[in-house]
Amino acid sequence: MVQGNDSKITLRMSQYIPTALISIFCLGFIGNITKGAERTEFNCGWKFMRGEPTNSPALDYETVRPWLLAIGNELLPYNKQILNQSSTPMPGIGHPFIDPAFDDTTWRSVDLPHDWGIEGPFRQEYPAATGKLPWWGIGWYRKHFYIPKEDAGKLIYLEIDGAMSQALVWINGQFVGGWPYGYTSFRVDLTPHIQFGTTNVIAIRLNNLPNSSRWYPGGGIYRNVWLIKYNPIHIAPWGVHVYHTHLCTNYAELRTEVKVVNQSPQKVELRLVAEIQELGTLGPLTKPTPNTQPKKFLWIKQLGITNDIRWPVSNPLGVPLRVIQADSVKLQVDAKSSVKTNLSITIRQPLLWSVTQPNLYRLIITVEHNHCVVDVYETLFGLRNAQFTTDGFKLNGEPLKIKGVCLHHDLGALGAAVNIRAMERQLELLKSMGANAIRTSHNPPAPELLELCDRLGMLVLVEAFDCWAKGKNTNDYHIFWADWYEKDLRAMMRRDRNHPSVILWSIGNEILEQRDPDGWKLALRLVDICHQEDHTRRVTAALHTDEALTNGFQHALDVYGFNYSPHKYGQFRNANPGTPMLATETASCVSSRGEYFFPVSTNKREGRANFHVSSYDLYAPRWAYPPDVEFEAQERNPFVAGEFVWTGFDYLGEPTPYDRDTANLLHFTDPQVMGWKLAERSAIGRILVPSRSSYFGIMDTCGFPKDRYYLYRSVWRPEVPT
Repeated sequence: MVQGNDSKITLRMSQYIPTALISIFCLGFIGNITKGAERTEFNCGWKFMRGEPTNSPALDYETVRPWLLAIGNELLPYNKQILNQSSTPMPGIGHPFIDPAFDDTTWRSVDLPHDWGIEGPFRQEYPAATGKLPWWGIGWYRKHFYIPKEDAGKLIYLEIDGAMSQALVWINGQFVGGWPYGYTSFRVDLTPHIQFGTTNVIAIRLNNLPNSSRWYPGGGIYRNVWLIKYNPIHIAPWGVHVYHTHLCTNYAELRTEVKVVNQSPQKVELRLVAEIQELGTLGPLTKPTPNTQPKKFLWIKQLGITNDIRWPVSNPLGVPLRVIQADSVKLQVDAKSSVKTNLSITIRQPLLWSVTQPNLYRLIITVEHNHCVVDVYETLFGLRNAQFTTDGFKLNGEPLKIKGVCLHHDLGALGAAVNIRAMERQLELLKSMGANAIRTSHNPPAPELLELCDRLGMLVLVEAFDCWAKGKNTNDYHIFWADWYEKDLRAMMRRDRNHPSVILWSIGNEILEQRDPDGWKLALRLVDICHQEDHTRRVTAALHTDEALTNGFQHALDVYGFNYSPHKYGQFRNANPGTPMLATETASCVSSRGEYFFPVSTNKREGRANFHVSSYDLYAPRWAYPPDVEFEAQERNPFVAGEFVWTGFDYLGEPTPYDRDTANLLHFTDPQVMGWKLAERSAIGRILVPSRSSYFGIMDTCGFPKDRYYLYRSVWRPEVPT
């Protein structure tokens, strides 16, 4: 299976195309076409403000919905596209913040990614489930930027990797789109309203509804933003899918599907040329500087978690080790239309991608018109066979037990804002423990996380949703489900399907429909969408009810995902011998690093004091169990592909078992504190519980290992003394 990364197509034309060719002035159609697409980071120089002015026009979802539904049409089959915007007035008319002339000099200056929730303050009265932080509410971003006259004739797009949530976008006072789901990457077309040769103003409104998340989601434009300039003739965004049709140690046969767009006013004849660059192993994305490296290694050594992890880096600079001239194809594209085509590529003596040798390749597709390069598209990919079988998981034909953890997207004290080094460090710590996989619970991840997994050799289960049409919270994703689920699912897969690290798609986590007699029909619909977008991978869902074992879900999914069900593996195997199985969520022990309470109890509901949980890893909520239970179940049922432990790191929110104020008397080891809490309960009828982050992690929010880290390392890396 060939997979790769085209989520970060930052073009460096001079690296691959002769300067003389770039300078050619292309004739024969409208527009000054001098080079390919330009993708520029657009994170700096924003203005930000929380709140909404009084008497501002309504911008709730039902009001803007008729205008939003046409966004993302390119993701849908033609018969489902909404081709015309509503005849209702444009959203935001009369709102001062969308006016280009509005004076925003008193607003805060911020750079993106930005999470307004982590700025605090923590407040006792805020919900513990979402970290006692003020992530909800309305926030506005504005940016002034210049587009030169020379760009006239180009298509100008704004691409947002993730904005939490209900993003609405205006350019120069004109509404151009948005996206409700805060975890989906999306783009809006600025071209009709761009003013070339002068300053333009973007305004973005976000609205996080209260009771819309079960954990801390963050608030703001918390992922990267890009400004993209296309020629009228270009390869569509996420428009390249590369995979293998045959793979062995001697050669690989690749198929590359390409979608080419022609926005020019006339029919054109094009030539597409593909080239492969062999890169080998690239290693970490960030490199420590000389003055910080000794301190870093000393800190890791003090924690005792180096454990001889050495990244197999054969090509730290990313220069091609081998260039493979591949296929070319000619095609015609009608005016204002698009065409899909295929290229075939053969690689002799391929380097396979694996968790120990994550070898990568770069695919470069050049689009030529009238002997002039009009677009160049790059994507990283890897060559590997990932198979879920009735005997377990195999990578490149070899059995490999999945040793995974679940990860929420926040980064502890850094909040939800994307930080590449922080994500990379988390993966390094997990690899040092012996983990080889992560599950992006319960949403599509930042694209940079998958790029890191590609480079470091970490398998990924990418998950789409925490709920479907039936919600778990009052204002969660179910209120957008009917309008957006297909766009969100297809967008996730098109963006991420070229990553070699991604081995499985999940269509949902503990969704309520799993109890319904007809819930499997919706599951089957989602699986079918996944297969349409990517026939090379299988699809699962994380399920936890007895009903789903027999009501049709067991037949709808390619791989059956079990949450907290080690006692059901044998039963399910006997009833469904042809269905691969995976433990999508396990254990859920709770503990506080460095806290130990005596006498030691073996009752999993005890071991609690002072708003902490004893670190002996014997304690868990009612549905959960210690790691040893899962170890034993997987040894007894070796056909289970592996597990994803809840969770790799503590995260903001869900501080089980201290997840709400309580009228029950809690245990405190200090008699004085006990007296204070008794008085508090007498005065207000309850004990105020300050906990605001989870206790589930194998490591805490800072990445310091709890005792459980060493238990997992002893099982997952038995060759390393613990």
